[in-house]
Amino acid sequence: MKKKLKAVTDSFKQVFKRPGNIFLAFFLAVLFFYISLWLGNIEVLRTAAASGFFSFGVLLKMFLSPAFLMATSFTFWTSVYAVVLSILFSINFVLFIAYVKRKITSQKSVGTGLVGTVAGFLGVGCSACGSAVLSAIFGVTAASSVLSVLPFNGDEFRFIGIALLLISIYLVAKRLQDPLVCETIN
Repeated sequence: MKKKLKAVTDSFKQVFKRPGNIFLAFFLAVLFFYISLWLGNIEVLRTAAASGFFSFGVLLKMFLSPAFLMATSFTFWTSVYAVVLSILFSINFVLFIAYVKRKITSQKSVGTGLVGTVAGFLGVGCSACGSAVLSAIFGVTAASSVLSVLPFNGDEFRFIGIALLLISIYLVAKRLQDPLVCETIN
């Protein structure tokens, strides 16, 4: 177990020693955080823009103010969740990009690397969107009923999302330290 954890920490050191990767992770975390705020407040922003009561400058401040966006429809825990998810998403994404770059440069055939890249990209996604998927499958009324029956009223999807991102970060970081070729048996 210590060997696996050392591989993960070595991957973090290797990937995040580059200032560009640190900047990318920070940028992605902020961007993902804002996207989650905007999605949570889309109706508020749409109503404010359509009302005609606010100048463009005021609308822009509302659109860019995290304090305003969190105060309108986010609780303390949903704000904490949005921050944690944003950080984990950005770390996972930067590690994944480092892994893809490593695999592409090690491939003899560009086509194989490209197919692997596309397949890997299709596997990346927001694992916390379970309630949205549930709504699409069962309809809003049925999804609301199902979510209200759950012990944490749908917060289970948040915990599952965080857990899946942590597992993904661990697995990608571990894979970064794996040799590019299989060991030979003598």
